Amino acid sequence: MAKKRPVDILTRENWREWFKLLELHFIGEGLDFVLHNTEEEYCAYLTVRSGLSTGANTPVTDGKEPERPGEPEKLASRKGMNIEKQQKFRKAAAKVLYTMSIYLDSIDNDLIDEFSQINKKWHRL
Repeated sequence: MAKKRPVDILTRENWREWFKLLELHFIGEGLDFVLHNTEEEYCAYLTVRSGLSTGANTPVTDGKEPERPGEPEKLASRKGMNIEKQQKFRKAAAKVLYTMSIYLDSIDNDLIDEFSQINKKWHRL
């Protein structure tokens, strides 16, 4: 049995219903987070030097020693990417992009083609 189409092709006449139904479809499939976040925002985590806490009573370290022995450590942080979240994001983004692409005409597909991030494509429409 074939899956029911969540929406028809986007037109001027159905745009309100199209966005409402397609967003509800993405929410139901657990994919809506790619509409509201970039990959970097969704996958980023922060590491801080030892001696500081993450709030979970667990110190986090980046393995570096203090600049000078005997001096208090300076606050330092850097962003990293959570690989598992990145894989989840990329899989979801591909599904969302595929779904959007098949329910857009060639003009709308060309309009969003210049954007690399799914959330920018969604907001451009």
